Amino acid sequence: MFESEINFSNQLNLTDTIESGQTFLWNRKSGEMFDGSTDNIYQTCRQYNGELVSIEVEQTGDKTLVVRSNAEQGEVIVKRVLGWDSYDVGSVQSEIVSRDREGGVMEEAIDAHPGLRVVREPLFDTLISFICSTQMRVERIHTMINNLKRSYGGHIPEKDMHAFPTVEQLSEATEEELRDLKLGYRAGYVKDTVDMYMNSGSDDLPTKTEDARKELKNYKGVGTKVADCVLLYAGGFLDVVPVDTWIESAVEEHYPNLHSDSNEEIARNFESFFGEYAGFAQAYLFHYTRDNS
Repeated sequence: MFESEINFSNQLNLTDTIESGQTFLWNRKSGEMFDGSTDNIYQTCRQYNGELVSIEVEQTGDKTLVVRSNAEQGEVIVKRVLGWDSYDVGSVQSEIVSRDREGGVMEEAIDAHPGLRVVREPLFDTLISFICSTQMRVERIHTMINNLKRSYGGHIPEKDMHAFPTVEQLSEATEEELRDLKLGYRAGYVKDTVDMYMNSGSDDLPTKTEDARKELKNYKGVGTKVADCVLLYAGGFLDVVPVDTWIESAVEEHYPNLHSDSNEEIARNFESFFGEYAGFAQAYLFHYTRDNS
């Protein structure tokens, strides 16, 4: 067992980050997710360079995590997911506040969730997760992803942990079997996307946002919102803004000049206004709005 400590330069809130609807690849050690628990130990299992890696992360301070893993790569994976060396949260927050205008709420939103980070998860896992997310509550999405992991992913018996299936593993599933896992109509989208990914998919997206978005929208069940979630939470496109009903209503209330009848136009307006960290601004606004609803 490998144990290490990761120290962040700015405040981190592991629960805000993992249970924010950005990722569905983690489980709380003590049991169910999204139930308001204050337990801060999370587990995940990952395929990494052909090896199954078990990871347990415990937050022990405002800026400190302890990582326990069966492999040295556990720390590398956690650092990538939490953007340890990808961005400085303090600088991101300052940039967002500086771009805000009179009447904006970003400073209050950041004060409410100073430890919230934007994750960077594996592309294929995130793509399938958000295809499953359509018109679903986060609890149900999480259950679907756990069902996929248990049915098709690699297993570490001594930990009773399952990784998200590789594209090759998931290609063995039939649409009927996916429906049996409660994916509903999304089962067909997942099956078609897996087949496409097997034939021509890549974990490397184009570097230009519009080109990457266009490529993702080739997959079945991927519209603009799902594509934008994948770009932000897996592709590292921190300027991209997924718009759901929470963000739509929050923009209408706090940034009426950015509002539109089109969610896609709201997203592009918000991105233009907040610049290279608009995706972070979206995350703070989302949580601030839910907390005050």
